[in-house]
Amino acid sequence: MSRKAKLNELKFYRLKAKKKMNSPNPEVRIRYKLEKAKRKETWLIEKLQKFDVPKPPPETYDPEILTEEERHYLKRTELMDDIRENVSVLTLLAEVLCLLDMIVNSFAHMISTKSVDRYTRPEFTENGPLAIDSKQAINHIKRKYELENMEIVNKEKEKADKAIAEIEAKCGQKIEECKEEQRQQLMRIEDEHTLLVTQMKQEHHKRQARLIAEHNEQLKRTQLQAENELREKTMFMRNDHEAQIKALRCELEDECRKLEEELHLQKSKEDRQRALLQLQWKVMSDKPKEDQEVNSKQSIKGGGHPHPSNIGDLFSKGSLNPYVEDPYAFD
Repeated sequence: MSRKAKLNELKFYRLKAKKKMNSPNPEVRIRYKLEKAKRKETWLIEKLQKFDVPKPPPETYDPEILTEEERHYLKRTELMDDIRENVSVLTLLAEVLCLLDMIVNSFAHMISTKSVDRYTRPEFTENGPLAIDSKQAINHIKRKYELENMEIVNKEKEKADKAIAEIEAKCGQKIEECKEEQRQQLMRIEDEHTLLVTQMKQEHHKRQARLIAEHNEQLKRTQLQAENELREKTMFMRNDHEAQIKALRCELEDECRKLEEELHLQKSKEDRQRALLQLQWKVMSDKPKEDQEVNSKQSIKGGGHPHPSNIGDLFSKGSLNPYVEDPYAFD
């Protein structure tokens, strides 16, 4: 993957996280925080698993005080010096033996090469007393050298065994001490790890409880805010409804008042018309009967309908018309 692609991927994840953090839904924010805390916890656990034990600080070196290694080195050098001295002694003895062997061989060769006539005495022969004494001396020196060599080798072996046993005991003791220190250090690291894990768990539980409490408080606040908004809306709608009802009531009252006034006017007109009609009937009732008969005859002759001159004149003039002054009579 190229660097540009990695940067684009990181930008995408950052934008996604920013959207989750700034989202209006509180559940999304709380879930994002919990996921972030879990990722951090796993990262810390991996770091603790990969945690290396810190090395102890180096001991301060004091030239006057000898360390165990220096003491062991001194003992070893002393043993090596003793071994070198013994080896030098053994080499010297070996050289002496070689010289003696060479002398004996040369002497034997010389005796064998000489003529028998020249050395006729019996002491110079191979079985003579001189040869026997020399052989005995050589054998004695060899036995003495071998005994001394065996004693030196045994002593060196004992010393080497003792030194090796001491070194092995010290090494075993040191190994046991190192094992004990490592075991104690491992136990201490395990205790620290358990303490860290418990602390992280406690912090996680506290953070989770705090987030839950914040979420509950936020839910309560949102519920209270929604209830207040609903109450305000209902109050506003109620007031608006009451205002509309009042306006409608006022309009209805005005209309009722107008209708009552119109009814009152109409009633007054009807009363006045009724009074006029009564007056007309009274006037008609006050005429003599003869005139009424004559008029009735004339009306029958003329068209069969009575045409009272006075009432017709009155209706034609509009004085006795009940619907002249009432514009709503025919509505």
